[in-house]
Amino acid sequence: MMLEGVFLSEPEITAAFDRAVKYARGLLPTDSVTPTIIVTTRDAPGSPVAQTCCVVADDFNEHEDKHRLLNRLGQKFYREKKIPVLVVLISEAWRSKNKNLQPRDDPEREEGLTIFSLSMRQQCWHAYIPVMRDSQNRMIA
Repeated sequence: MMLEGVFLSEPEITAAFDRAVKYARGLLPTDSVTPTIIVTTRDAPGSPVAQTCCVVADDFNEHEDKHRLLNRLGQKFYREKKIPVLVVLISEAWRSKNKNLQPRDDPEREEGLTIFSLSMRQQCWHAYIPVMRDSQNRMIA
């Protein structure tokens, strides 16, 4: 397959990523965020883009679970003859300022939402929204 006209332009990627960040911010306040995958696709080179939002209801903690889910998602787009050109993952995450500790082991860790995207050309974008817990233990920005 010829790939000319399949790739997203820089402005298209930026716009799609900005929409994902806005979507992630709109999830707050909440008790927790279910991992969400947003896939931007084309039907054919040069065709308009479409977005599919997939809330990950399956287990998504173990490598095998992630592999199985992403494989099923890839099969779905193959059956529908869609070309995935950008994938965005929104998930809860911890980060640590202590380089010697994994975030899960750091009592001073920061909780937040991470938004990570990867284009067909292997271009990456990342955003992190720090959150706190309110008196009802909901995540707030």
